[in-house]
Amino acid sequence: MKMNKGFTLIELMVTLTVAAIILTIAIPSFRNVILNNRLVTQANELITGINLTRSEAIKRGRSVTICAANAGLTDCAASTDWATNGWIVFVDVDGDSTVDVGDTIIRVWEGLIESNLTSTVNSVVYRSTGMTSLAAGATAAFTLQITGCPVTTARSITVLSTGRPNVSSATCS
Repeated sequence: MKMNKGFTLIELMVTLTVAAIILTIAIPSFRNVILNNRLVTQANELITGINLTRSEAIKRGRSVTICAANAGLTDCAASTDWATNGWIVFVDVDGDSTVDVGDTIIRVWEGLIESNLTSTVNSVVYRSTGMTSLAAGATAAFTLQITGCPVTTARSITVLSTGRPNVSSATCS
């Protein structure tokens, strides 16, 4: 009696068909996982910048500013679009929210890829106490979402006048 080893053509075709069906179902779900991870990572980058600004202000005992960057990543932009060019953290010696001679750039973040990051402000200034220069009860609000917002949620980041940032989920606009 001869023993056959291996698969028949029919078994191979059935296996490939089942694999194709499973991949067709899994790939779109995996894309959403990747997009959600990108959103969380980019929100964490902004939170890192905000926390760095606050800690440097306390450490140095003077005002430190985080602002939306201009195209050259050398100064603050007038717009509230933080995604296109990124943002800058710098020691603001004269307190005018612009990078001047004598100001020290601490860190620069480049723009975000395929994301929108808008804000109600173009800069947030932290004082040496760790509090912002925002009026009591005022907030600086940021909204981050993937371009086209194919994922189900966006991220909303608010900075209170006390200086502490808060992150929450938001709906796509």
